[in-house]
Formats: sequence, C-alpha cells, structure tokens
Amino acid sequence: MKKLSFLALLLTLSCSAVFAQWSVSGTVTDVNSMPVAGKTVYVHTDTFVLNSPQYDGYDVTDANGNYTVSFATGTPDFQQVVNIGLYDCNNSWVNDTVMYNNNPAITHDFTICVPAPVATDIHGVISANSVAQNDAEVYLVRMDIDSIALDTTLTAIDSVPTDAQGYYSFNIPGNAGDGLMVKAALLPANANYAGYLPTYYTSAIKWFAATLLPNPLPLTNVDIDLIAGVNPGGPAFIGGDVSLGANKSTAVGDPLNHRILILTNAANVPVAYTYSDAAGHFSFPNLALGTYKLFGDVMGKTNPAMTIVLDAAHQSVTNIEFQEHSHLFEGHLLLSVGNVPAALQNAVAFPTPAIDKVTVTGINNIAGARSVTLAAMNGTVVYTHTFGEKDAMTIPVASLSKGIYMLHVNTTEGNVIFKVTK
Repeated sequence: MKKLSFLALLLTLSCSAVFAQWSVSGTVTDVNSMPVAGKTVYVHTDTFVLNSPQYDGYDVTDANGNYTVSFATGTPDFQQVVNIGLYDCNNSWVNDTVMYNNNPAITHDFTICVPAPVATDIHGVISANSVAQNDAEVYLVRMDIDSIALDTTLTAIDSVPTDAQGYYSFNIPGNAGDGLMVKAALLPANANYAGYLPTYYTSAIKWFAATLLPNPLPLTNVDIDLIAGVNPGGPAFIGGDVSLGANKSTAVGDPLNHRILILTNAANVPVAYTYSDAAGHFSFPNLALGTYKLFGDVMGKTNPAMTIVLDAAHQSVTNIEFQEHSHLFEGHLLLSVGNVPAALQNAVAFPTPAIDKVTVTGINNIAGARSVTLAAMNGTVVYTHTFGEKDAMTIPVASLSKGIYMLHVNTTEGNVIFKVTK
C-alpha cells in the first residue's frame, strides 16, 4: 500500500513538471474596468546574455479577460527580462517588462483601450511675418459636399478676435468632424491691414486650397502666418463693380457688398486685396505696370482669375464687372455699354469709383471736337461739355451724389458709353 502511495506521488510531481514549470497570467481590462475578451497576449524572454534560455508563447483572453501563458520545461535565468505585450484598441503596441526572480508564477495585468487625448478647443496664434497680430478676426468655417450633386457649401460657424498676443480660441462645435477650416484677416485698425492678405490655414488665399483641420481635431496650435502682398507701387489703377448674376433670388445686377477681390502678378505672387463697398465698387490704386491676375474668394464657388495687362498706353482699367452666380464668381471686362467703334477700342474712363473727377483717355488719335454727357440712371443729365481736339477730357463729379452714372462720349469716329460710379 505504501509503495502505491509513493508511486502516485512520483506521478503527480512528474505531471506537474510536464504541464508547467513557469507561467505568466493576468487580466486585461479597459478603462471602465470591464474585461477585454479575445486579446492575444504575447510573452518572450530577452537573450542578451549568451546561452540564456529563449521562451516564446501566447494566449488569448477569455470572456473574463483572463489569460495564462505557460511553459512546460525549464525556467528563465535569474534576472532575465521577460517581455509581456499586446496590441491596444487603436492597434498600437503595448509592451511591459518584468525581471524573472525565480518566481514560477508571474502575474501581470493590463489596462488598455485608454481614449486618446481629445482637443477641448480650436486655438492658435495669428501672425504676420512671424510677428503675432492683435486686431485680427479669425473665422471657423465648415465645408459640406453634396456627394450626388458634387455641390460644395461653406458655412461660417463662428468668428473671434485675436487678443493682444495674437491668440484666438474657438469652442468646438457640437457637430465637429471633417470639413472644418480656419481663416484669418486683419482688421482695418491694424497697421498692417493693407499689406497682408486674408489667409486660410495653413497658407492659402483661396478657400479650395485651404488645409482642412484633421479629424479628430488637433491638440496643437492651429497657427496662421498671414500672406504678405508685394506691391512696389506705381501709376496704374484697376477698378470695377461686383453685382448679382443669374440664378439668384434677388434682382440681377444688384450691387454686392463685402466681396473680396484678390490681385496677384502673373507669377501668382500676391499683390493686394480689397473688398467691394456697399455700392458694389472696388479699386486697386497705385499699381506698377505689368500683368495681373484678378479673382475673388467667394466661399463655396468657383473663382476663376481674369488677366489684366497695364502698360504705358493702358494705365487704368476701370470697366471690370464681377458677377456672383449660384456656383461661380467671375469677372469680365465691360469695354463700354453697347457696340464700340474700332477707333474707340482703347477709350477708358477712370477712376471708378471717382471722388472729384473722371478722365477719359485713349482717343487722342481722333480728330475733331468731342462732346460728353453725364446722366444719372433715371436719365437726368447732370453734366455736358464739348472738348477741343487737344483738350484734356476731365469731367468734374465732386458735387454729385454717390451712385451710378452713364457717361456718353461723342466723337467724329463714333460714340462710346461708360458706366461711372461715384
């Protein structure tokens, strides 16, 4: 009987040695202390020391988040490093290490699925030439795209001013996600107002070239360094009007206020910008001679550029009209109202809008006297005069009320009509 008991003891010890010499076990839970099932836990030993034993194993957590990785033969060396790792919920690798201290049953728990830090606001600094700017306005804009009609809609969600250090901050909108962009513009009170263009994050002057904010929103600053306009100055002038085009709910031709116009040179280097006023007028004075591109930035619309050439014979272009349609904001030249005789193709009336006078040029090669009539839109004649062949054609308008007038120029070669604004 004693022999049988001794044999049973030997068998028990032998089986224990076969089934587990050492093991690593534990529980995997999330941040809410709930078990994470189906996670594979990997165990392997480092072998930096020559002839140290190598162990590799794994186990998958059960419904209670428990795992056990067992090794049936041998043990690691004393103080040998044991690596225990798994993939977190965001597929990032989590690796912990313990030292083997002759403890055959190592216990190690994991808490995973920790939420990534989330932004609490959208913030940053607005600068010009890397100098922080107060007196700037920052706009938070959402872009939505109709996947069927491929129609883009941009909506201003919020706007805030910068503080004395150029800092701004937006509360994150409740429906934050893809399609958010940030735009900054200096206010007229800022000394740099005329020299730096409204700029989108990260560095764009058109909405469709802007960088959308990432989703999830960034924890870091959403900074914008405003794009400088490079205008060497000169005698030339560009001006015109902005009005409603077709496919609008209001009357075609109505003036549009606060539409931005952007001017670059032929190499796409920004020169200047301006906004249309309450009467729809805009102007770019003091320009150097050269070739320019003029376009708008009406959000959610296509904004093609028009090319304008200013040279010694054409120092002023004032008959530009931009029209805003449902999906397009586009400019074109209005050489005059009606058909223009060939001899009058170079005729120009400028500036418009005018302050105290309007000058007509480009008809010096036409012989004979020329008469002008300036009439209000209701047909009332407010000025008439006949100029000699060599006389400078300057029409006084300082005493006129603000508005739109029609300037009729009659010559021996034909007639031309200009739209003049005051």
